[in-house]
Amino acid sequence: LLPVNTIEGSGTIPLVLNYSSAEVRIPENRQLRLSFRSDDLSAGIVTYIVPIFDQAEGVIPTELRVTGTMPKPDIFLATRLRDTRIRVGPTQVTYRVNGQITGTPSRIDLGGIELRDPQENSGTISGVIGLDGLKPVTANLGASFRNLLLYSKKDLKDDTSFGTISGTTSNLRFHGDLTAPVAEGDLMLTSANFSLYRKGSSESAKYIGVEKYITFVPRRPSPKPVEAAAAPQATQFHYNLLDILQIRNLRLSFSAPIKGTMIFDRIRGERIEATLNNLSLLVNKAGQRFSLLGSVDITGGKYTFSNTGFDLENSGRVTWNNEEIREGRLIDIYGGKQVTATDVQTGERDNVRLLIAVSGTIEKPNVRMGYYLNDDPQPWSAVTMIGRQASHIDPNADLNVISMLFSRQWYLHPERQTSRGVNPVSSVGLSAGTGLLSSQVSSIVQNIAGLESFNVNLGTGANGNLSGLEVSYSLLVPGTSGKVRFVGTNTTPVAGSSTTTNYTNGSSQKVEYRVSRKVYVEAFRSYGLTSGDAATINLQKPTENWGASVSYREKFHTWGQFWDRLFGGKKKEKEKEKKE
Repeated sequence: LLPVNTIEGSGTIPLVLNYSSAEVRIPENRQLRLSFRSDDLSAGIVTYIVPIFDQAEGVIPTELRVTGTMPKPDIFLATRLRDTRIRVGPTQVTYRVNGQITGTPSRIDLGGIELRDPQENSGTISGVIGLDGLKPVTANLGASFRNLLLYSKKDLKDDTSFGTISGTTSNLRFHGDLTAPVAEGDLMLTSANFSLYRKGSSESAKYIGVEKYITFVPRRPSPKPVEAAAAPQATQFHYNLLDILQIRNLRLSFSAPIKGTMIFDRIRGERIEATLNNLSLLVNKAGQRFSLLGSVDITGGKYTFSNTGFDLENSGRVTWNNEEIREGRLIDIYGGKQVTATDVQTGERDNVRLLIAVSGTIEKPNVRMGYYLNDDPQPWSAVTMIGRQASHIDPNADLNVISMLFSRQWYLHPERQTSRGVNPVSSVGLSAGTGLLSSQVSSIVQNIAGLESFNVNLGTGANGNLSGLEVSYSLLVPGTSGKVRFVGTNTTPVAGSSTTTNYTNGSSQKVEYRVSRKVYVEAFRSYGLTSGDAATINLQKPTENWGASVSYREKFHTWGQFWDRLFGGKKKEKEKEKKE
C-alpha cells in the first residue's frame, strides 16, 4: 500500500466576492486565522526541499499557523524530527535525526538538531537559514560531533573514491550566500579506511611510448553510447552542494593512525595500502578546484602489484603544496621483498632483497626497481640513483627483479654476466613508469619492422597466487599485405614450493597465413619443459614439438549464436516459417 499523509486544518479567511466581475480576493487589514497539522507527514518530502539528501524515511509531525492581516500575515512552521532517517547523497551516510525546526517567511531556525550514525556516535547542528520568498538564500550553521561517521561509500568499480571516514570537531561552520557557501573550522579524523583512485585507473590504458602496441582491456569497460541521429538538446546544468561549496582554511588532522589506499591501476592490481600518521592538512576550495597544503606520513603497509606485495618502510611521505589531492607528491616511499634467487647457469644461490622506490605523484606515479645482493649495503639498479639512494649499475636490473619476483631465478647475474651469452631480450629492457612492469618499452621494440603487438602478462592460479610471467609479440611479415603473421611467446612459470630446482623458460612460435577473413592456416613450434618435478628437470631434455592446423575464427557471445552463424540456423528457421 502507498503511504498516506493526513493533513487536518481549520480557520477563517475573510473574502471579497464580486459576482458581477467574477472576483475573489482576501481583503487587506482584515484578520485571518489558519491552522494546519499533520502527524504522519512523510519524511520523503525532505528530499525535494533539500537535494543534498537522497533518501528519507519516517514521519515528521508538522504544524503550520497563519495569523494577522494581508498582505503580510504572520506565518509560523514547526516540524518535529523523531528518529527520522536521512541519507546524505554525496557521502552515502544515513543519520537518525531528532530535534525541532521552526520557520517564518524570512528564516528557518535549527534548534540543536541531533544526529546519530549507525554506530550511535552523535553530533549536533544549530543555526539559521535565511529565506527570500520562501527560497533559502543564506546560511549560518555550526556543527559539533564526536567520532561521527562522515563518509561511507562502497567500491563502485569506477574512479570514484570509496571507504569510511569518521571525525570529531567542536567548531565546524557553514555560512554565507548559498550560491557559494563557505565551510571552515577544524576537523580531526578519528578513524578512516579510505581508497583513492588515480584517474582512468579502471579504463583501458596504453603503455606510454608504445601506444600503438600495448593495450590493457578494462575489467568493466565503460559502455560506448550508440550514435543516433537526434536533434541536439539544450545544455542543462545540475549543481550539487559540493560543486558550489567553497572551503576556507579547513584544518584536517589525525588522532590515531588510519588506513589509506592509493589505487594506481585496477586492472593490474597496482596499489599502495598504507598506514598513515601525522596528518597536517589545510584544505581550501575555490570554484571547482581543491587546494591542499600539508603532508601525511606513511608508517607501514604494502605496495601490491598483481597479488604480489612489497613491505613498505616507515620513511615515506605524501606532500601537497597548494595542489589537488591527486597531485600529492610521493616522497621516499620504499618497499622490499626478501627472496632466494638461483643462477640456472651455475646453480649458485643468492639472498636478495628486492627493492622498489615509488616517486612522482598520485596521478602519475613512477616506480623504480632494484635489489640488494647478499650483504652488500648498496642496492643495484639500472640507474645511478634509486629513489634517493646511490646504487650500483645493473642494466638488467628491471628484468632481474621481474625474473626473481616470479620465477626465483636470475635473468642475468650482475657479477657473472660474462658467463652467459647476450640474449636479445636484454636489449629491450623494462623500465619504471606507471607500473611495476614498465609503462614503456625501449625504442628497439618500437622500431622492429612490422611489430603489431608486444605484451607483458602476469598469470594467477585458481587460488589467486602468481603462476608465471609471459611475454608475447606479434609481427606482420613485410611484403605479404598483412596475410602472414608471426606470433611468439616466452613463459616463465613460478617455481613450485616442493621443487628443489627452478623452472626454465618455455617458448613457442607460430606462423599463420590468412586464407580469408575467418579461415587461417597455421604452423607452430613449442619448446620447453612440461613438468615441475625436480628429477624430470634434471634428467630430461626440454621437449620440442612441431605441428600444423587449420582454424576458423568467429566472434560470438553465446554458443547458440556461434552455431547459428556457422550453419545459418536462424536463416533456416525463417525460411521454414515462410513455407508454413
